[in-house]
Amino acid sequence: MQPAKQVSLLWQGISSASPTNSSQLAGMTYTNADTSPYLGYNIQIDSNNSQYTTCWNNDGAFDSLNGTSNIGFANGVERQFLSTIKTGSQIFYENGIQIASKTSTFTNLTYSANAEFGIGIYQNGIGRNSKSKCSLCYVWNRIVNANEAIQLYINPMIIFRKPIVPAMNAGVR
Repeated sequence: MQPAKQVSLLWQGISSASPTNSSQLAGMTYTNADTSPYLGYNIQIDSNNSQYTTCWNNDGAFDSLNGTSNIGFANGVERQFLSTIKTGSQIFYENGIQIASKTSTFTNLTYSANAEFGIGIYQNGIGRNSKSKCSLCYVWNRIVNANEAIQLYINPMIIFRKPIVPAMNAGVR
C-alpha cells in the first residue's frame, strides 16, 4: 500500500510483557534497511520503552509523536491506537480519544521492492519484539476523523457492516 500523502493506521491488541524498545506494533517501511528515516509510518513502543508512539518519514527524517507515558505494558489491558498522518497534521488516538497532535511534514515515499508492512515485528525481524498480541490492524489511504475514531473503538468491526439504504416509499412518485 502506498499512501498518497496521507494515511490512517489502527492497531488494537495487548502488550503481554515488557517489549523491546523501538519495537513496532504495526507499520510500513520503505525499504527493509535499518537506516534513517527507518520507516514510512508506524505505531511503536518508544526508544525509552515507556510509551506508545507513532512515527513517520518527515521529509527524509524520522519524526514521532508520543502518546501515553508509563502505561504498564504487561497489565493485560487491550488498547486501540489510531494514528492519522498527513502533511500539516498528525493526530494520535488511544481508545478513540485524541491523546496527542503535531504539525509537520509527511513525505510521500518511494517504496522499494523490499518494502514491508509488519505487525508485531520491526522491519526485517531486526530483533525488536513488541511482545504483543494484535487483535486487529487496519490501514486507510485517507484520514479517519475523530467521530470515526470513537466509532471504531466502540465497534471495530463497524467497517464490515452493510450500508444502511433507506427504504423507498412506494406511495411517493
